[in-house]
Amino acid sequence: MIELVKPFQIVIPKNNDTRWEIEEKNSTGKYLAAYQASENIIVKQKLSLSDIQVKSLGQNLGQEALDANIEYSNIQFVLDSSSWTREVLGQERYAIQSELFHVTTSNAFKLKQIPLKADQNLTIWRDTKGFEDTIAEFKQGEKKKISYWQERKHIQLRQKYKKKKLVDFLKLFHKKTVGWQDMMSLKEYLDLYPQEALKIPDLLLRDSSIGSREQSKIIHVLELSGTAPAQDALVQIMTDSQQEAINRSRAIFALSGVRNPTEHAVDNLWQTYKKQTENTSVEQSNMAILALGHISFTQKDKAYLPDQNLSQQLKTRLSTELSNAEDHSNDKAIVLEAMGNARDESLFTEIKPYMTAEGAQVRIAAAHALRHMEDEDSMRLMTEQFVSEEVPQVRDAILQTLLEREPTKNAIATIGKGVLKEKNVRVRQSMIKYLIKNRKKNVSYKQTFAELLKTETSQANRKLLYKGLYSKKDKIIP
Repeated sequence: MIELVKPFQIVIPKNNDTRWEIEEKNSTGKYLAAYQASENIIVKQKLSLSDIQVKSLGQNLGQEALDANIEYSNIQFVLDSSSWTREVLGQERYAIQSELFHVTTSNAFKLKQIPLKADQNLTIWRDTKGFEDTIAEFKQGEKKKISYWQERKHIQLRQKYKKKKLVDFLKLFHKKTVGWQDMMSLKEYLDLYPQEALKIPDLLLRDSSIGSREQSKIIHVLELSGTAPAQDALVQIMTDSQQEAINRSRAIFALSGVRNPTEHAVDNLWQTYKKQTENTSVEQSNMAILALGHISFTQKDKAYLPDQNLSQQLKTRLSTELSNAEDHSNDKAIVLEAMGNARDESLFTEIKPYMTAEGAQVRIAAAHALRHMEDEDSMRLMTEQFVSEEVPQVRDAILQTLLEREPTKNAIATIGKGVLKEKNVRVRQSMIKYLIKNRKKNVSYKQTFAELLKTETSQANRKLLYKGLYSKKDKIIP
């Protein structure tokens, strides 16, 4: 069992260095390892081997007997928000030779955290206290609220900021040239003393020396901090009618970007969408559900963690909201846009019927909702709908989505054929952009552009056509 987990070994030094080297050992012998750490990932590389144990020979052989080299070594430890290992990805390759033999060996491994689904009948549970007793004892045991790594960082920060108070950091934002380092200093202070974040909403109201731009940076710091109190502070700003409207909107946007949204934050975003908070504008309501869609996307890779299936919960709620919204309404359109923010192909079947809905605004939103998907079915649907669609604004919305998707032969051929007949200047411009962006996959684009130049009256479109014909740049259209 020990050797099974040895490849995932990580040694953390007592100091707070982001780079360190240390000698370690496993069944093959001793080796020198180098580490490089960032906020959410630690990379380990084995540099050299020594005192190699060759079991087939039954003895230790030093460098004089064996020539062993590490040709490649890269092990990445991906950490979660509490600095515990969430995933390990590793690849190694060795070359070992002596007078008797030459061996090369490679190793690749992946370790991923998954929910506990233990078989209660396994011998390990029968020979100990039993499955239920073991789990119950673990739950009752004392647990650290922060990891050892975080605690050492906090010791360093307490020394750095031992005489500082929140107002001292906010004074940095009185100037008009607030830099990134100023923002990081405030973030470190809030990481060290999370409850101090709850004072910020009131200080934003009372401190007139902090300009609007600087207030936006403070709100962004709350997002970067992302602690439960920092999220509570963002909720206070979002729901307080006394706060500036722009700051309420900024708080909504910030909540969409926090790493681990709290249940309280998510609930208040739903309430804001439903306009259950005081003096909530239509813009803020729309921003709230768009934020919820984005949170579903950011939390998707965390759905395997125990009791953390927030992404699926949000998608289910979005589907319900879509069904309940009135047909052809702006509510229906904004929910579709939020589904697009979720970036989940499983939602395609629910979005699909609205590509042919009666309301043009709903069809536009449905087209936007498909921009981050990668399936062939949605590409086929959009290409077909583009041909049959009569409203120029909807046709252009479909083209904007196609511009963000990987092209298909059918889409390129359809747009190349249709651009010569298109009457709307704006739609024609989007079609030209699409053909330019994918010109390497379209052998007939030069002929199409030359033909179009004979009749094109828009100077902007003519300029685009000349760029498409004569520019040698790979990327004309972003």
